[in-house]
Amino acid sequence: MAGDAAAHLMGAARARRVARRCARRLALGAAVVAPVSAVDAAAVVAMVAAAVSEAARRERQQRERGFALWLVNERGYKAVERVAQMAEWGRKRDGRALGLAYIDYAGSQVAGVAEVSLDRVSGQINLHNFWCTIDCGIAVQPDNVVAQTESSIVYGIGVALSERISIKNGVVEQSNFYDYRVPRMNEVPPMHIEVIQTENHPTGAGQMATPLVAPAISNAVMHLAGIRLRHTPFTPDRVQKALA
Repeated sequence: MAGDAAAHLMGAARARRVARRCARRLALGAAVVAPVSAVDAAAVVAMVAAAVSEAARRERQQRERGFALWLVNERGYKAVERVAQMAEWGRKRDGRALGLAYIDYAGSQVAGVAEVSLDRVSGQINLHNFWCTIDCGIAVQPDNVVAQTESSIVYGIGVALSERISIKNGVVEQSNFYDYRVPRMNEVPPMHIEVIQTENHPTGAGQMATPLVAPAISNAVMHLAGIRLRHTPFTPDRVQKALA
């Protein structure tokens, strides 16, 4: 009896090992070729069938989750689609490129496109236009939302291109706006803002566009020069280093 039990356990263990190998091969799209004896053939078939069924269940669950995510984020899709239309995304631009960024900021859907040119000699990035859409639900005061979005873009331009703090011997080196450079009026490009009105509850419009500016500029520079800028601000010396 003990010998029969041991043989049964060994057969079951082997069946599980064979089943796992078969399942892996099935997952890779390969043919199942494994030495299976008559004793454990039924167990292998049953376990492979269970593995295939579980894989199908997981795939179906992932598809359902993906569809649900699309439904939740349909507002974000529309924000991106509209800002691309505003910027005429498909139009060819000589010496310039577009970069896009999107954020779900506390429920507000915000998308931005930057139009950029690059002086490869000096490393200077020039920002020519910035388009932005914002869906913050019911916009109680749309004009204020536009004004707030414009100011947050200006803030984002500074973060992306010029505002930098350095520390020497434990002390911040910058002391005022002459050495901590915020954008000047002649450095702020035309900004094109559109508020997308929806019936969703208000979700806010405070500084929502600020995080869009740097990645949108970085994406445009990637299109222009094939380099990825990841360290803000994108100062000329950092751009030159990336181009080298």
